[in-house]
Parts: sequence; C-alpha cells; structure tokens
Amino acid sequence: GEGPVTAEVAGGKVTVVETGREMIGFLDCMTVADVLVLVADAGDESLDALGQHLILTARNFALPSVICLVVQGLEASKRAAALKRWSQIMGEATIREDFKVFSDSPQDQAGLLRFITASKLAARPAWQQHASVLAQKVQVVETGGDLVHLEVSGYVKSKGISADQLVHIPSYGTYQVKAIERWADPLASKSKRHTDMAVEASEAAEERVEASEAREELTMEEEDD
Repeated sequence: GEGPVTAEVAGGKVTVVETGREMIGFLDCMTVADVLVLVADAGDESLDALGQHLILTARNFALPSVICLVVQGLEASKRAAALKRWSQIMGEATIREDFKVFSDSPQDQAGLLRFITASKLAARPAWQQHASVLAQKVQVVETGGDLVHLEVSGYVKSKGISADQLVHIPSYGTYQVKAIERWADPLASKSKRHTDMAVEASEAAEERVEASEAREELTMEEEDD
C-alpha cells in the first residue's frame, strides 16, 4: 500500500492502514488497530496456513474489538453460500461470534461501513495505551553532518507525546525527538472549523515544542572487548 489514508466518515475520522501478509507489519498494525478487516478472494476455499498463523498470533496479542472479512469477486448466485461458509471459518479461527462477513457488492460495502461506524470499541489493553503515531508522511532532511533528521507527520493515537520522550520505530531502533509541531487538522469536522478556515492545513504550524535539557537520553551499551 501507499501508507495510511485518513478520511472523515459519519462525523468522525477513520484511518485505514494496509498491511501485507507478513508477521512484523501485521503485528505493528495490531498495536494501533481498533478494527481488523481481512480480505479473501472468491477462489479461496479457506484460510491458508499463513492466514491461520497471523490470526492466531493476533489472538495472543489481543485482537481488535471489531473484526470483519470481505470476500471479493463472488458471483451473485454463490454469494449467500460462500458468506455462510466463511462465517464458519472465521468463527473457528477467531473463537469469536461478534465478527461480520461481507461481499464486495455496493450494498455489502455500505453495510460494512455502517457496521464499523456503529460498533462500540472495547477498552484497549494496558500495554497498548502508550502513544502511537500513524505516519502519513515521512521526509528525510539532510543536516550536512553525520546526523539525518526524519520528519514524520500523522495522527497521534492514545496518550499524547512529548518532545522529551524517546520514540521507537519498529524494526529500526529508538531515537530522540528534536521537536514536535502541532498543525491544523486538515480533516477537522465542519462543526469545529472556523468559517474562514480552508480545508487544507495552514503553511505554518500552530505550535512547536522543542526538546528540553531534561529529555530522555539514549543509552548505548558498551561492547565487550
């Protein structure tokens, strides 16, 4: 995928994050996901070994409170039987009864959206309560020296984030923050917008917070000779 996409839906914001069929990316998404939407093709008879392994691992880390499956390319005459079969498959895989299975027909897609927006989200596990940033834009800024600055833009989920905190990037490492800028939300609800505010974010940040001298420091372990 091309990265997270955020849209305003039914008075709120929904961010869609596409993940591939590999464990690390899948688990990264599970740490921030409130809704899990799986996709299957009409020719698939059941979950393959990798699909079963991904769902089993997600169960061990606490599945999102809302789970859906979309089966693509179903013929109208076979749709009802296929959705019933996939409902049984998903029930066995997730050991839950509160999931929904949809086709990719326009009517079912409208039903999928209604189901997601009307679902009540359960409280997230304590280990998922730390701040997470869904990065929608990443830009490398050269500094002319040995250091390289990485500018990350997106929405912060769960707790707020401080410029004095360390930030962990999965599969890469832990880094210090130079500054945090708060920008106008380009998808702010119309009721919250000023009449003269454009939909696009302004060219200047509303607030910039630099890291202080009291910020967390990276600790480097010395290698044994």
